[in-house]
Amino acid sequence: MFAISRGVYRMLSFTVICVVIFIMAMAATAQERAVVTAVPSFSTADTQRIAALNNRGRLLRWTNRDSSIRLFQEAVRLSRKAGFLDGVGFSLSNMAVILMDSGRYEESLFWFRQALPYCLQAVYYKKLPSVLYNNMGNVYFAYGAYSNAAYYYYAAVKALGNDTLSPLRISAYSNLGAIHIRLGQPRQGLFYFQRGEMQARRQKDDFRLSFTLNNKGDAFVALGEYRKALVCYQEALQLARKEEQADVEQAVEISLGELMLHMDKPHEAIDYLRRALSRSAVTGDHIMAIQLYYNMGTAYYRVNNFKLAKEFLLPALRNAETFGLLDNITAAHETLASLYEETGDLPAALMHQRLYSQYRDSLLHKERTEAVNQLEVKYSTAQKDRELMQSQLLITRQQHQLNEKNTLISIVSLGVLLLTAMVLFLWALYRNNQHKQRLQGQLIRTMEKEKEIMAREEEIKLMQALMQGEEKERTRIARELHDGIGGMLAAIQMHFSAARNRQRGAVQEHNMDEIMKMLENAADEVRKTAHNLMPDILIKHSFEEALQLYCEQINSGNKLQVDLQIHGTINALPKPVELSLYRIVQELIQNIIKHADAGQAIIQVNQQEKVLSIMIEDNGAGFRSGEGQAGIGLQNLRSRVQALQGFLSIESATDAGTTVYMEFGMEKLCRTATPHTNVLVQE
Repeated sequence: MFAISRGVYRMLSFTVICVVIFIMAMAATAQERAVVTAVPSFSTADTQRIAALNNRGRLLRWTNRDSSIRLFQEAVRLSRKAGFLDGVGFSLSNMAVILMDSGRYEESLFWFRQALPYCLQAVYYKKLPSVLYNNMGNVYFAYGAYSNAAYYYYAAVKALGNDTLSPLRISAYSNLGAIHIRLGQPRQGLFYFQRGEMQARRQKDDFRLSFTLNNKGDAFVALGEYRKALVCYQEALQLARKEEQADVEQAVEISLGELMLHMDKPHEAIDYLRRALSRSAVTGDHIMAIQLYYNMGTAYYRVNNFKLAKEFLLPALRNAETFGLLDNITAAHETLASLYEETGDLPAALMHQRLYSQYRDSLLHKERTEAVNQLEVKYSTAQKDRELMQSQLLITRQQHQLNEKNTLISIVSLGVLLLTAMVLFLWALYRNNQHKQRLQGQLIRTMEKEKEIMAREEEIKLMQALMQGEEKERTRIARELHDGIGGMLAAIQMHFSAARNRQRGAVQEHNMDEIMKMLENAADEVRKTAHNLMPDILIKHSFEEALQLYCEQINSGNKLQVDLQIHGTINALPKPVELSLYRIVQELIQNIIKHADAGQAIIQVNQQEKVLSIMIEDNGAGFRSGEGQAGIGLQNLRSRVQALQGFLSIESATDAGTTVYMEFGMEKLCRTATPHTNVLVQE
């Protein structure tokens, strides 16, 4: 497999893309501008033209790199002429990125080094040094000089200083993780990928999260944990599609194809790789195309389609030789040797086998060289540590001499210190006294607030007592109406009925019928009044059913049509609370009938978790803000809601109807319940 292609070049492309998005965001806010991609507009004509040249060069990055480089060179010339140092470093870095994309690494490093002094002096692009170090690390990564690459990646992180929220840290973590994977340390690589993932999720940076998850999946593949890798790739693919990043989407599909090959599922690998191939015209990434073609060739080789396998493997080999990618060349020769052996072309198989052995030896030599370089780095570090210890010893000796000289000064200073201590002691006493005064003031204010709270609680208890007395009075009146006046009317009705039967056919029969009807109506009104004063319906039915029956009673009168809407399940409440809520709804509907001149009304009752809300709307005449707010009915309504420790809102406008919204906490409703309405009048 193409280990370097997947781990190096895809990371290189991802990092450059990250740089592009970060600069565009910084240019939009005009703060902490950085990264080699987008130049903000300045006031002078020269700097505006420099910005335009850089933006045009960036647009031609994948389609016409020669023209892109010429535009950056012109931007460098104008920046030098205008004395705009940020523009020089910015344009040189852009040009170096294009050369890096083209595989011209020596030239790229040369121009990055030329840009470095200007980037370090950047005034407007404070994070430009971090971006430049990161890109130089990418070049060394492509070379396989991992020690140098790691040095520049750490330098990129260090250049960010205390800016822990910079998106550039995500790119740096991913690059460091890729180095560890290449060095055969996937566990360490996974550590850096997880740090980058955590920061990307915290900042909700879906773009960087997508390629970080892709790299995390590579680490799981290296560890042989294919299921975990699949989860990472699938989330990365979803995020890339959401962000409409075709290049990232292509990279993830290539990773999925490679994963399917590891899992011995070549047909599924071909499906993913075909999708990635369809995006090549959009992305234009030649390095990634080498990886894609090699994987396609390998997949077709696995399914014994040797013709298509050669059609992909041979271009992959040619392009890898063009860019000097040893890992890719070695892997291609190995697969082609096996392919030609399968097809019986033994001379071609032998040729590729020999080339594979040569390049493999070159890679081993390269790895040994890298190991030697790492030893040299360790030796240099040890030398520096020894020099540091010698310096510390010298400093210790000088410090000892200095201490002896300072002994006399210390004795003289002792008296000054004692005097200072006395002054500080007196100052502390003064501050302590002030602190006690502040504490006393706070204690007084706390006691005043407690008094206010207690007064408020007493007021609520008083309102609850008034409501309790009101309900008891209603019960008494209802009982008298029902049992006293109602019974008397029923007796009168019975006697009149008997008298009418004895005198049927007489002249007074019509008058008797009229009197009988009036008595029946009076009895009905007394019974309705008794029921309204103390609705026994709450004994027989739930709160919702009682409201439904009340609305049906109102609707039967043909004066107002009420639509009751109950959302969710309303938890059972103590009967006193249900009665209070019923009274509130009843009073609001009666106000609509009497004053609003409305034809329709809506009652919405909704319980969500521990909150019960009631909203009543009508299409009546309404009233202006402030008008009618001080009426006895609304004052009574506020008192009832306040006694239940609820929230009340009334919105109205002339000819626009009225909306009343109430909200109650279920726990508070249960705490405010009292036993005074447990006995209701029944027929």
